[in-house]
Amino acid sequence: MRRVIPVRGEVAWFERWHVYATKSLFVILGNPGAKVGDDCQHPFIAISRESGVARESTDTLQGILGKLSQLGAGKAPKPLACAAILGCLTTHKQSFLLVVTEAQVAADVDDQRILEISRCEALPFCVPGCGVPAAPSADAAAALAGVRQLLGRGFYFSQDFDITRRLQARLQADPCPPEELMEGACDRFAWNRPLVEPLLMQEGVTGRWFVPIVQGFVQLKDFMMSGSSVAPLTLLLIARRSRRRAGTRYNARGLDDDGEVGNWVETEQLVRLRRTNGFPSAPDGWISLAQLRGSAPIFWEQASAMAAVQVTRGSHLGQIAFEKHRELLQQEYGEVLFVNLLSNSAAKVETEGALKQALLVQLQQSKSAKWKHLDFHAKVTSGDTEFDQELERLSRQLSEYMHSFGYLDSTSEPPRKWQTGVIRTNCFDCLDRTNLMQQQLVWMWLSSFLTAQGAELQHLLRGGSPSRATAGGAAAGAGMFGDLLGNFGDGQAASSRAPLLSLIREMWADLGDALSLQNTGAASTLGGALRQGGHTAFAVLEKGWRSVERYCATFEDGARQAALNLLLGEHRLPRAPRRADVRRQPCGRLTVAIASWNLAGRSSWSSNQDLRSLIRGAVGPTATQGGSGRPAVDVFIFSFQEMVELTAANVVVQGAGDSARHACFEAKAPDALAAELGEAYVRVSSIGMVGLYVAVFVARRFSGDVAGVAACRRAAGMSGQFGNKGAVGVRFEVAKTSVCAIAVHLESGVGKASERTAQLRDIVTEMTFAHSGGVARLETPAKKHDLVIVAGDCNFRLSLPPGADTSKLGGLLAGSWPDPAADGGAGCVGEGSSSSMAHGAFKKYDEVCGDQIGVASIREVLRDADLMEGPVFFPATYRMAIGARTYDAERVPAWCDRIFHSKVGVTRKRYCALGGVLSSDHRPVAALLETHLLALPGFMPPARSSGAPPPPTATLPPQAPLAPPTPTQADSVSSQLADQLDLLSFTTEPSAVASPQSAATPSPASSPSAPSAGYGAGFPVPAQANVPGPSLPAPQPRAANTSSPVASPSPGGSVASGDGALPGLPLPL
Repeated sequence: MRRVIPVRGEVAWFERWHVYATKSLFVILGNPGAKVGDDCQHPFIAISRESGVARESTDTLQGILGKLSQLGAGKAPKPLACAAILGCLTTHKQSFLLVVTEAQVAADVDDQRILEISRCEALPFCVPGCGVPAAPSADAAAALAGVRQLLGRGFYFSQDFDITRRLQARLQADPCPPEELMEGACDRFAWNRPLVEPLLMQEGVTGRWFVPIVQGFVQLKDFMMSGSSVAPLTLLLIARRSRRRAGTRYNARGLDDDGEVGNWVETEQLVRLRRTNGFPSAPDGWISLAQLRGSAPIFWEQASAMAAVQVTRGSHLGQIAFEKHRELLQQEYGEVLFVNLLSNSAAKVETEGALKQALLVQLQQSKSAKWKHLDFHAKVTSGDTEFDQELERLSRQLSEYMHSFGYLDSTSEPPRKWQTGVIRTNCFDCLDRTNLMQQQLVWMWLSSFLTAQGAELQHLLRGGSPSRATAGGAAAGAGMFGDLLGNFGDGQAASSRAPLLSLIREMWADLGDALSLQNTGAASTLGGALRQGGHTAFAVLEKGWRSVERYCATFEDGARQAALNLLLGEHRLPRAPRRADVRRQPCGRLTVAIASWNLAGRSSWSSNQDLRSLIRGAVGPTATQGGSGRPAVDVFIFSFQEMVELTAANVVVQGAGDSARHACFEAKAPDALAAELGEAYVRVSSIGMVGLYVAVFVARRFSGDVAGVAACRRAAGMSGQFGNKGAVGVRFEVAKTSVCAIAVHLESGVGKASERTAQLRDIVTEMTFAHSGGVARLETPAKKHDLVIVAGDCNFRLSLPPGADTSKLGGLLAGSWPDPAADGGAGCVGEGSSSSMAHGAFKKYDEVCGDQIGVASIREVLRDADLMEGPVFFPATYRMAIGARTYDAERVPAWCDRIFHSKVGVTRKRYCALGGVLSSDHRPVAALLETHLLALPGFMPPARSSGAPPPPTATLPPQAPLAPPTPTQADSVSSQLADQLDLLSFTTEPSAVASPQSAATPSPASSPSAPSAGYGAGFPVPAQANVPGPSLPAPQPRAANTSSPVASPSPGGSVASGDGALPGLPLPL
């Protein structure tokens, strides 16, 4: 059993600090063995419990206690003996000093000790504004309990050496004295770095008061030969988990933007060789082999064990992060071999198969990456003596790299050998198969080393009766049935196996259990196979039970992840000095184009003409950037609905959408974007749910500046049970500008306004994106982004009075669509293009913008989410006849397809429908937006490639400048629209109907020469007919400036003004 030594009472050999707590100060004193009357000067640090300000000084013990007596009403407080000071933690506006009060001896060798934390205490600072210490609030107490439980197992520290660095790194660096362990620690593995920063950043405070702590595993065992009193070999196994991208199994997988991966573990197998009477010529000293494991280095997620794997980043952007990861490994370890143990099984095609394929593409794109794929499950299947042979055959495929990379041999001075490379292994979770493989590589290395030493050490590799093994620390976990059954079921194999191999496997099985507990909440599923020496009946039984335990443990993932986020988050003391916040600042403009289309279950995007018309319609033929070509679009967003038919089978089976259709679209879109916009684009991310789909593409020049990508689904069908209705979204950051793109499909049908309102409210308020943000994992609500875009089939209808005659409305609206030949086939109509003007039916009866119906609830949802919509200057987009520019006579036309966006800081350049894209019963809608490009100081926006080809014009009809309708067209259209109220009303006032003569004479505000609100410079302004009924606010002239914001009414009546801010509110920056 490990020695559990409470740091109280008499001074223990590792007791290092005494903490005195008065009402106003924490005083930490070193050398707790000092006695009163000793004239030696002792260092101490005093920390204000009210402000957090810390100062170091020295004094005699008598002087220190005298000062404490003055602060404590004539009596010095009783000290709290501590083994380590971890730092300061802040939660729920309360701060605490974390100290270690109980520890266990995990390893003690060569006068260097490693301790495992058993118990922590949290000493409260004063509550801000109160001036006296107070008990933690209920929320703070709950958060502290989670952190203390987390720290109570699997966290290690040493007062003697830097535990965060492997032996080779320590030998290659200058010696680190104990008082500098914190400053010299490896940042990746020092888990309390965020806790000590609030104190270390203060002037004059050194790191002598703190030691780094590491999460992982430590175990020491002596290998004793029969008849020998001195162990010829001592085995020390150390595993260090990275604090970067730390998280539980389903919360932290794959890569992040900094090149870090989930479940990154450095494992170091050290062997201490000793010259003894039985081994007089044996080398004396340490040898070691370091290996790495980590999640598959691509961007991927999996919601649960039953869910399919989702690759969340395009291969080009993924390659940038992968190269960062590879460079991190090379800088620390030298050459790297990526070993992939994922399965080729057809039963796992949606999980490991999809991950393996994406990983191989990533590795093949890297010209310098070395990699090897080994299907572990297919090669290691036996439950008898074949198990050892199968593992050996599999590991021999890596022997060339093992020999090339070498190992550390420090049995002489200087060391005989250095390790020059590392094998990085991953399976699916990097827990079970990876652990077996790494153990086998250690055995292959150690066997080779001992064989090379001659006959004196070779017999350690022979089988026979087990030798005695003593442990410096108890096993972290034992086989579930190990104590009861031992090696029953494989006795012959166990008796013939080398005792040294059995000892190593026992240690690695304990390691596997410990790492699995930290990552999943349950022990390893293959620990029994490692201990039993194969897939015996009892190993299979234990595997099944462990799988059940893992599933049950997922229900606690949220609490464990919250504790990790709190421990690794940013902590600030009330009024202590702190680093100045680096604020974002505008450095240019970010142009975002959006196209939304209900495909009615058709692969309409597969038509190159339709896809390019969709892109052309969103961007328009405006002349910017050098006076020719279309605008430099930085981001293009596609929002599709009904990408597959909404049949019952698809709703059940295609929960994540049709991956084949998604992949096909994602292959076509970059070529179409490049052809239309004149520069290369790469996919950021995409996500589907039944028929819903959203994809984000960014100009390649920005590919190195994209970060914080995340995607999520929000089902709304059948009360949230199915994804036939709902939303899918992608959030990302360009430089430091956060963008959230949401594709929606709301409840259909007349009279379902309340259901649509509830669904929209749920989507804009409850959608949350989990993404990496530095060390901690962040969760950002959809509405907390700089630019929010909600686009899709909202199914908004006309709320008509009973008995309204709508038989002629479709015919009238059909005449409002322009000739698609005018703009190369897109047939754009609306704001920023040719216009059919605002229809009386829309203004009066639309579910959102109508002025005579009770639609305030939808307006409130949009207002509460700070969303707005541009003026709708296009005809109803539903329900159209497929392949024709006419409406379905069986349905009342409706403006179902809409785009909403953030109010503040946004310039809208275009909002239109595409009447020339005819392959669905919906017409697409599109928008072109601008917002501030925010970045940290020093960021320079990438320039558009000067060598980018101009958009081709030969393969498609020429794009002539749009022109307002001719007087004859205006006469006809306005005359027809003037009759709409007759169709929809029971009584018509004669004065409300405009004559053709008055309609043919446009007002000054609507003449082509007068700029109109809602149009940027260079956009043609349509002639406005004198349409009866409620009207939009009169257009206000403004200077022609393409960077000026659009002033247009929102659904709630607000108008974007100034630099995108609302009237009476300050600018966003």
